[in-house]
Amino acid sequence: MKESFKARRQWFDLTCKQCKHEYYGMIGVDLATIALQKVQEEHGETSATSASMMVRLGVAFERSGDYGKQKELLERARTIMAREYGTNHAKVATTLNHLANALG
Repeated sequence: MKESFKARRQWFDLTCKQCKHEYYGMIGVDLATIALQKVQEEHGETSATSASMMVRLGVAFERSGDYGKQKELLERARTIMAREYGTNHAKVATTLNHLANALG
């Protein structure tokens, strides 16, 4: 599955090609981790695109129950997005919403 995902090179598409549902659990985390690495290679570690992928990986960690890693990634993503878009941008608000979920 991981090799197929890498071959497709559609880093933001974390859905099963057969059932069209998002991947959950460790496979979701694994695929989102690969995607973040690739996006960072292509766009830079502190790019807005990388921050968007950090949010996706954070959501994958949430679905697997790892709220600590979710929080860490979302905080990094929020910082990057606030710098890139400004603090009042919708993408920053969405990231803050995910962060609020991580904090309970």
